[in-house]
Amino acid sequence: MVLGKSEDEIDKHFLVDFNRKGVQIKAAKLYLIDSGLSVIEKKAESSNDRKKHNKRMLTPFAHAHIVNVQPYVDDPANHAVVMTRTGKIYDPSIDPADEYYYVLNVLGIFWD
Repeated sequence: MVLGKSEDEIDKHFLVDFNRKGVQIKAAKLYLIDSGLSVIEKKAESSNDRKKHNKRMLTPFAHAHIVNVQPYVDDPANHAVVMTRTGKIYDPSIDPADEYYYVLNVLGIFWD
């Protein structure tokens, strides 16, 4: 979605079976950089107010974003979604109107 490539084009560069598992955010960041994009990573270290923290983290700052979230408090797996420059979130498994439990980090992607 971010690179304008098909899933098949991207799949061939990774060993992981995307139907069963995702990639670490570090691998995604390196792949985007290797594809010629500039990336800024915003990480969460700690926060005593989860709602304010999530609002700060979900403030758009780039052309596109990959957002790494913990959807629910007891969810053992993280989940990555795409966010536009206007803040619209594309999430196929959770209604973006629902609040994520915690936003872990955001990759800001620039293509100019």
